[in-house]
Amino acid sequence: MKIDDDLLEEIAEVLSAVYRRVRWHRMGNSNPHDVFQHRLKYAAYRGTVYECVDKLCQGLGIQSLKVPADRLASLQARAREVLHALRHESIYLVALATEKARVYKERLKAAREQEKLARGNETLTFKSRSNNSKIVNEDLKDEG
Repeated sequence: MKIDDDLLEEIAEVLSAVYRRVRWHRMGNSNPHDVFQHRLKYAAYRGTVYECVDKLCQGLGIQSLKVPADRLASLQARAREVLHALRHESIYLVALATEKARVYKERLKAAREQEKLARGNETLTFKSRSNNSKIVNEDLKDEG
């Protein structure tokens, strides 16, 4: 069965959201990609996409998932293709999902650094203004 690239990307987006939620430090010394792929392969043999995602999350210790319901519904609409891809192309999908998770994490880190720098500049500006006002106030006292 030929799966189109858009569908694979959509599946990988959902899997990436799952992967990002896992607390890997609690999984022990196992390779995260191996654990994720194994749990995905096990979950893929459920009857619906909803059950598959639910089983995957349960297997990885995730209680909730921030994925829009319409995204899951669109995958469910093509459940036969999605479940086939999860069963037979799981290694490729895990590679796509983990790459998306890595890129997401890097972007988030860069955004936080930018925010931190922006807050740092605001603090410096505020401090320099307050120092200038102290100097002006001291000059006024000397004159008076």
